[in-house]
Amino acid sequence: MNRSNLELKVGIITICGIIVLVVGSIWGRDVKISSNYRQLDIVFDHSGGIRPGDAVNVNGIKKGRVETVELLPHAVKVSIVLSTDVILYKDMKAQIVMLDLMGGTVLEVTPGRSDQPMDFASLPGPIRGQSVASLALLVAEFQAMRMQADTLLSQMTMAVGNLNYMLDKRTFVEPLKASVANLQISTNMMKQILSKNEKSINELIANAGTASDKMQKLIDNKGDALGKSIDSFVRASGKIDTITTDLQEISRQLHQRKGSLAKLIYEDDVYNDLQKTIAGLDSLSRDLQSNMGKYLQGTDVNLLNLLKF
Repeated sequence: MNRSNLELKVGIITICGIIVLVVGSIWGRDVKISSNYRQLDIVFDHSGGIRPGDAVNVNGIKKGRVETVELLPHAVKVSIVLSTDVILYKDMKAQIVMLDLMGGTVLEVTPGRSDQPMDFASLPGPIRGQSVASLALLVAEFQAMRMQADTLLSQMTMAVGNLNYMLDKRTFVEPLKASVANLQISTNMMKQILSKNEKSINELIANAGTASDKMQKLIDNKGDALGKSIDSFVRASGKIDTITTDLQEISRQLHQRKGSLAKLIYEDDVYNDLQKTIAGLDSLSRDLQSNMGKYLQGTDVNLLNLLKF
């Protein structure tokens, strides 16, 4: 075998190995070589250890793979490729699930049960995924719950200690027994009082019943009169309200210095004129009393007719 034939065989074997390696890689990593896939972005709070190349299952059946895992400021965006024969609805759910204790993960998609299929062209952004079902996260949550349980147990221990202190024999039990004993004594005394005055109490109840019957008869017999009295009282109350309103108006006018009465009270000129008038009338009355005879002299007056008049 010459050298050229050997090199040709080595080249052919090398090319076949590369082809087998590429085909195996494509088959093993499920690289899409056709257009029967669609890309979908899902956002999670935690990646749960998922990596590019992990499977995407739809109701437990592998229908795609994870393309990329990107860290966002407050979340993780997972880009997947999903077979186009999978129909997703608006109530679809996506969750990262741990397969085994060794850390294998898969993205599980539930298509949903809604009657409205999802319109991928009109999606405003990535789909929001649910919480991650990871053993590490479950252990972390269990650890946080254990710390909270420890805190709760310590608080319960303190509460039980305080309760024991409150229920101490000297501070609680003995006073409680004394209170119960006093209550029993008071109950016995009340029983004795009721037994001794049972006749009086029965008479009092009977008298109250008789008085109630008499009052009912009085109401039945004098119902019309009582109704009239109530109507009269209502009318009197209305008149009193009217008088009160008038008095309030007079008080308002006095306060604002309006009206004749206000002028009489607040204006000095009116008061002085009134004083002068009263003084003049008093002087005239005294003059008439003193000089009545002088004024009637020479006047023929029939006193009887005057008195009759």
